[in-house]
Amino acid sequence: MGSTTALMIMTSVAIFIWAWLRKRAVFMFPSTWILLISALLYMFPALIFAEEINELSPYTHTALSYCSTFVLVAMFINIFRPVPTIESFFSDAPRAGVMTIGPAAALRATVWVLGLLTLWYLAYVPLRQTGLYGVLFDPENSVQLREESLKLIGSVALHYAYLMGFSFLCPLAFALLLAPAPTIPQPARFLRFASILLFLAFYVMLTGARVGLVNLAVVGAFYAMTRNGMRMPARAAVLLVLVVFLVPMAVSFLREQGRNEATAVEYLFSIGERIFLLPLLISGWFVEYAETHGYAGFRAAIGLGPSVDWTNLIALEFLGRKDAITIESVTTPSAFYYTYFIYFGWFGLVPAWLSLFALDAPVQWIRNGSRELRVPLLATCLFFSIVYVQTSFGTATVSHGYVLFAILTWWLSRAHAAERGAGVAGRALG
Repeated sequence: MGSTTALMIMTSVAIFIWAWLRKRAVFMFPSTWILLISALLYMFPALIFAEEINELSPYTHTALSYCSTFVLVAMFINIFRPVPTIESFFSDAPRAGVMTIGPAAALRATVWVLGLLTLWYLAYVPLRQTGLYGVLFDPENSVQLREESLKLIGSVALHYAYLMGFSFLCPLAFALLLAPAPTIPQPARFLRFASILLFLAFYVMLTGARVGLVNLAVVGAFYAMTRNGMRMPARAAVLLVLVVFLVPMAVSFLREQGRNEATAVEYLFSIGERIFLLPLLISGWFVEYAETHGYAGFRAAIGLGPSVDWTNLIALEFLGRKDAITIESVTTPSAFYYTYFIYFGWFGLVPAWLSLFALDAPVQWIRNGSRELRVPLLATCLFFSIVYVQTSFGTATVSHGYVLFAILTWWLSRAHAAERGAGVAGRALG
């Protein structure tokens, strides 16, 4: 790691600390969380695991410099741009009228949609062929069942619908579930919470993926933070850390019953390496692929060239160097700005920055909407920052449902504005 890159990383650390202490309102925007998560996954590990990083290929160092530049410049822009105060964002009352769509109604609608998606999914994939069944009852075939239960399914429409439910509707439903429900008696409230939570856990675990339950924990942490005025309660932080490490470890234990003698500590170290070393290694593969095969160019970036799944193509090439690939649909997840490197090289930073700040638009629409929905909607919006550091911009926006979330927040803000206007007109006529 070069001295310039190390200086950029240390400067980024100082900026994040300053922003948290002096301008915490920027953490109401998904762009800031994408930058922070990128720093946690790609930049900070380079300081802690300096010796391991130095042993990696020079392409990994290029990827680290690329990420550091992306984060540092974008964070400078974030701390100097005007943003609403936290107090005004959460406390501004509607000027007139009361939005008829509250958290309870929104939760009912979301759960109904998820229920229909579940029935549709099980109509194509019998329960015994799901990844969840493999994890619980057929660990020897759990990896194959996990792949077949989603990626190899025959219906393209169901594939995208399930992904949207996984990345958009389930986190939204959980955030709405956490919203206060004072009109429901306490015993019924607990039964409602437990039953819906079990259903959401069932949905996100249908493919056997470990990250589904972690996603719910992350959106729960964002909900606790937004409800607490962008301050992270200690209990929520501890619970999040426990879920991030213990849930993947528990699922791994179930998958490998009797086939792996690794201890809990070894599993813990394996998960730590997956979180803090593997992303940087994969980013180096993206850079190496672009540098050795040539940049894909503008036509590929706008979808005019051949359709290419870069995460699958890179996985097949680089994983195949070590072991024989037995599952052709294997992928290598990486942040969206590394896909821009494949298209344009270092010039990919420009569309990456433009894309990053475009993701902040729903925050203003959330602010203009119903006060009752601001916390769950903002928590869901911030959750998507996790998605964008794992996949390409187009995949996260379309396939995982951020565009639908943006349309939803825009429609709610417009509906709320129309109701306010109708309320003012009614009082004027009266």
